Amino acid sequence: MYIFYFVILLSLAFRCMNYDDHAMLTFHSLSVCCDLAIGGMAAYYVIFNPKFKLFFSNISPWVSLVIYFAGFFYMIFQNDIARHFQYGFSFSRLISSLFFIFIILEQNYSKNRWKLSRIPKFTAFGKYTYGMYLLHAISLLMIINVIRLFDV
Repeated sequence: MYIFYFVILLSLAFRCMNYDDHAMLTFHSLSVCCDLAIGGMAAYYVIFNPKFKLFFSNISPWVSLVIYFAGFFYMIFQNDIARHFQYGFSFSRLISSLFFIFIILEQNYSKNRWKLSRIPKFTAFGKYTYGMYLLHAISLLMIINVIRLFDV
């Protein structure tokens, strides 16, 4: 568990030291390992802390809905929000990671009726979109290179 905390703090310190370098914040291993550590820490707590898992089992659907709206609002406006703080971009990835961990844990463990896995078409669609997710980086690089060809 302490390794996860250490990696998160190390990653945040690295991001704060490079807060004005977009490439470092986006692509450097020390910058992005925080996401993996947060996922590992969430898995650790689900396995070894029954109260943590119970929190997501018993969460109110309305509380979940408020967190979803706040999280999606943040995801849409995170660049605008981060610009107003010196280290805003350093912490924006952390906030996004925590939001996605919330989605994963809430969808897996909550007992509410708003679970996306209860929609058969949505679950079937996930099989195809995961493949697209795996290939999206290649597609984006190809599009960027085509745009650069026509940039005068």
